[in-house]
Amino acid sequence: MATTNPQPTFLVLFSLLLLSLTPTTLSSGGGISVYWGQNGNEGTLAETCATGKFSYVNIAFLNKFGSGQTPGLNLAGHCNPASGGCVSVSSGIRQCQKLGVKVMLSLGGGVGSYALASVADARNVSVYLWNNFLGGSSSSRPLGDAVLDGIDFDIELGSTKHWDDLATFLSAYGRKVYLTGAPQCPFPDRFLGSALNTGLFDYVWVQFYNNPPCQYSAGNINNLLNSWATWTTSVKAGKIFLGLPAAKQAAGSGFIPADVLTGQILPVIKQSTKYGGVMLWSKFWDDQSGYSSLIKSSIQVYGNIAYVSQSAWIQTGSIRENILFGSALDNDRYQETLEKCSLVKDLELLPYGDLTEIGERGVNLSGGQKQRIQLARALYQDADIYLLDDPFSAVDAHTATSLFNEYVMGALSTKTVLLVTHQVDFLPGFDSVLLMSDGEILHAASYHQLLASSLEFQDIVNAHKETAGSERPAEVSSSQKHATLAKEIRNTYNENNSKTSGGDQLIKQEEREVGDTGIRPYVQYLSQNKGYLFLSVATLCHLTFVIGQILQNTWMAANVDNPHVTTLQLITVYLVIGCMSTLFLLGRSLCTVALGLQSSKSLFSQLLNSLFRAPMSFYDSTPLGRILSRVSSDLSIVDLDVPFSFIFCVGATTNFYANLTVLAVVTWQVLFVSVPMVYFAIRLQRYYFASAKELMRINGTTKSLVANHLAETIAGSMTIRAFEEEDRFFVKNLDLIDINASPFFHSFAANEWLIQRLETFSAIVLSSSALCMVLLPPGTFSSGFIGMALSYGLSLNMSLVFSIQNQCTLANYIISVERLNQYMHIPSEAPEVIEENRPPVNWPTLGKVEIQDLQIRYRPDAPLVLRGISCTFEGGHKIGIVGRTGSGKTTLIGALFRLVEPVGGKILVDGIDISMLGLHDLRSRFGIIPQDPTLFNGTVRYNLDPLSQHTDQEIWEVLGKCQLREVVQEKEEGLDSLVVEDGSNWSMGQRQLFCLGRALLRRSKILVLDEATASIDNTTDLILQRTIRTEFADCTVITVAHRIPTVMDCTMVLAISDGKLVEYDEPMKLMNRDSSLFGKLVKEYWCCVQTSSHSESEPRSSETYRPSLAFQNRVQA
Repeated sequence: MATTNPQPTFLVLFSLLLLSLTPTTLSSGGGISVYWGQNGNEGTLAETCATGKFSYVNIAFLNKFGSGQTPGLNLAGHCNPASGGCVSVSSGIRQCQKLGVKVMLSLGGGVGSYALASVADARNVSVYLWNNFLGGSSSSRPLGDAVLDGIDFDIELGSTKHWDDLATFLSAYGRKVYLTGAPQCPFPDRFLGSALNTGLFDYVWVQFYNNPPCQYSAGNINNLLNSWATWTTSVKAGKIFLGLPAAKQAAGSGFIPADVLTGQILPVIKQSTKYGGVMLWSKFWDDQSGYSSLIKSSIQVYGNIAYVSQSAWIQTGSIRENILFGSALDNDRYQETLEKCSLVKDLELLPYGDLTEIGERGVNLSGGQKQRIQLARALYQDADIYLLDDPFSAVDAHTATSLFNEYVMGALSTKTVLLVTHQVDFLPGFDSVLLMSDGEILHAASYHQLLASSLEFQDIVNAHKETAGSERPAEVSSSQKHATLAKEIRNTYNENNSKTSGGDQLIKQEEREVGDTGIRPYVQYLSQNKGYLFLSVATLCHLTFVIGQILQNTWMAANVDNPHVTTLQLITVYLVIGCMSTLFLLGRSLCTVALGLQSSKSLFSQLLNSLFRAPMSFYDSTPLGRILSRVSSDLSIVDLDVPFSFIFCVGATTNFYANLTVLAVVTWQVLFVSVPMVYFAIRLQRYYFASAKELMRINGTTKSLVANHLAETIAGSMTIRAFEEEDRFFVKNLDLIDINASPFFHSFAANEWLIQRLETFSAIVLSSSALCMVLLPPGTFSSGFIGMALSYGLSLNMSLVFSIQNQCTLANYIISVERLNQYMHIPSEAPEVIEENRPPVNWPTLGKVEIQDLQIRYRPDAPLVLRGISCTFEGGHKIGIVGRTGSGKTTLIGALFRLVEPVGGKILVDGIDISMLGLHDLRSRFGIIPQDPTLFNGTVRYNLDPLSQHTDQEIWEVLGKCQLREVVQEKEEGLDSLVVEDGSNWSMGQRQLFCLGRALLRRSKILVLDEATASIDNTTDLILQRTIRTEFADCTVITVAHRIPTVMDCTMVLAISDGKLVEYDEPMKLMNRDSSLFGKLVKEYWCCVQTSSHSESEPRSSETYRPSLAFQNRVQA
């Protein structure tokens, strides 16, 4: 959103652009489709489109085709296609298309001979349609050379199959073929039901006539509305149209009087996001009744919205997917959009063009590229109202001017545009300017009227001038502009893409183990914090418990018939053994809990350390969802499921072999059956493992897709709602959940398959044991032992199933340890602290920075991004770093903080080589105010002083210096006021000032401003610059700036181009130097002064707008 100044003055500048000088008719949806061709008295096709009433015309009908027939076109009363008489229709098609009317060829109709006999037949028909009416070629095109926009399916007789195949074939051609359908209103349609389910149809005009159960009848609209609700919620199509007869005589029933349609029905159905308009049968009947003229003004839905946020929201995916944003690809409109948003040259330099994968949050794109993709997304929607929330603040001056001229003043010249901005220099080109404060509109007038009548507006303009006025460059020659732009794009791509693997997509397929990993993950889990000891003790306790159970049963079996043992003695000994066994069971449980706690804590600590120590390149190429799935679901499994699965597995296996041992002792003959059973059970288990493990691994990797999509959806919720794409994102979320749940379901099914077979084996052993008891001579065993054998035979069934099942469950759960292990061994940054190389406590004392032959590359095989830069920043000096987009400015700052390590050269700070220091010692001594202000979920106090090193009095003093004291005091909680994630409950300007306060508290001798003023208003910029000048007067301040005027006060200016140091000197000396890069940048601004002197006196022109400049006093100095 727009930035606000923390001072209680006039803080936010909203600019309302009504760029069309005359009112523009806006309609986002709601058109009329009409059928033409079945009556010679309905006028020509060109005359039909010239009326301006219709958005779509269906040429009716091609009513003979398929099943080996020679296709036949029937345009009754207009022309005879058999003799070539319909070729003249070609000119009418072209005239309609020039007027923006889409022309379709309608297949079928109520009379004719058509059917599709097979898939091959559908393919043949699609080839015929493509060559004779669409983008293909044929020597005998019935309607001439004109290319129709699409094909309409009005299928009312013949076969019910293969229409979905025909739709699939037609949609597969390189050129966009619009598909429309005209089903009957009973749902689902008998002929087109399966075809509509493909989701390939752009428009569906449902025929709500000649079908009493779902049509309008006098005084009753409920049947129609209920049917409409079914169609709009059940059909996967772009837009749904209400199909009606244009006159009472046009159909047997279902005609709706115009007043009923406009007063009762349209207000209801237009609420659906799938509402497309009304279809009329036919042009002839409409001429008789004038029906379209009566309803046209009520059909349209006015003013759909496109929204561009201040902070670019980019989805993980390709550039094309981000621009289309769920819309169908129209090659012509898509290409025009790329050109208007200056993206053509960018795409030429990317390895896969517009199919290049964009990393999460667009990490492999520059700020300007991300913003232009956002603008392209909005432009492609062809909306009526454009809401632009300060979209030009993230790009450099040259790009901003180009975008403003070509996008706002060009592509959106006929649209209504609401622009929120703090950039005063654009305002003279607006039709109206709204000045707001505290949520109220104070003034609304043109720029010149507002400047003359409003003191508050004058203060804002003066603040803009005081911070060096406009940051916009002047127009340069066309050839120079294109050369510069191409160079900037190339530099940006080289710098950003060198962070990724050459020629590969940034986001890689999520890694996962394949096949059997053996005992490695088990060993890794048990080797954490005495895991072997806890498991061994737990196993021993369980073994003792099992032995106790056997002793119980043996005691009972041996003495149940013993006359020397009383019943009391029998029960007492039995209970004592049972109670003692239970104590060992408790010990097993305690050891299991200890195993889980200790191992999980150790794994989590290693995982967290690995993630915190990972280099930035890891986060650039790894979607957040992959990390979240590991630290949430995988860690939860390791916490709760793995330790108990371990002990259940050991326990169940022990129980099985104990039962088998007892059976073998009592009836040793059962071994002939049980030993083969164990062998086959193990073989069956291994067969199961091969698929079950892969299914669980797939479940783990697909889970990250759900988390990533959810996080992206929440981050872009405002954009999604503005474009009314909630349903699409909801459906995609359900699809991802289905994809994630599918392998889990199959794993469950495989588990049931295994259990069924194991129970069969167990039943065989039990039957064999019982058979042995029956066949043995009487008296071989006592009745007690026979009962014991049968009891253990019954238990053998359950114990075998539990044993194998728990082993399989553990094998599935241990995959989470595999997944955690993948992120526990990420190549890490340098150590945080190097004890033998710790700097002095007060380092740096001077703030002198020496850069010696610095060379940076992001990968061993990547080109150098910084190429031998050597210079010295004297302590206490103010250094400005300038250069065009992608020149290496941000990389130089990254090298100072060692976000990327040099491959050559070094950086000395007060004589100490920073590469020899630990990262904590290095980074904690520097201060930074980033371009995107970073605030954390917590309180104001926590965000300013996260380590609690300062008193409340010191914090309040800093807030006063940042002009935030009054804002914080107004809140009841004061310093404990809530800061939500990313600080979204504070304005952009306030967030930036909080970052300034954080730097003031640290009192670093070296302060870095990484384009810190790019996204804030001029008053906040003024506060920021003034505070830095006073509070950091004796510190070294390094400023990377988009705004050239912000470095005019610097002691020295460093100009970088293509990763090389071009010049380094005082700004005035550089300006007076011939062929100076800095001088060229300043001259671009200087030329704007000539325009500014005229822009305040001349009215807005429709020509390209050139903003003004107000820092000539500094230049002239």
